[in-house]
Amino acid sequence: MISLKQIQLLAEKVDKAVSLISLLKEENRTLKNTLEKSQKRIREFEDLINAFKNDQSEIEQTVLSAIHKLDTLEDEVAERPGDGEPAPDVAEETDTGATNDVTAETDAEEPDEAVSGDDSVAGGKEESEGNGKDDERQLDIF
Repeated sequence: MISLKQIQLLAEKVDKAVSLISLLKEENRTLKNTLEKSQKRIREFEDLINAFKNDQSEIEQTVLSAIHKLDTLEDEVAERPGDGEPAPDVAEETDTGATNDVTAETDAEEPDEAVSGDDSVAGGKEESEGNGKDDERQLDIF
């Protein structure tokens, strides 16, 4: 026959099981909330990563476009002095018949202009020389 002591022991085990089940349900709820928050945060990070990738791609395209434009400008400047021939690097004759080393003059002027940052000084030098190569020297600054 079942004794009172066995029933009391059974009641204690049931109480422990009920309280353990309640504790596990609360822990389960907490874990689900944490998981939900973590998944939401992961989605936010994925969105940020995609935005950065798009921005990076756009930056890359912009830089490539700028480089292409600079290459085109460089090609145009190289072909500008005459009949589609590249600009000479060594010497040219001026209106007076004297030979000027255009490259040496331009190279000598660049450090001063780069330090001062004043384009008007460079423009004044070029205009006062009067040799007709103002545009060429002004573009060489860049």
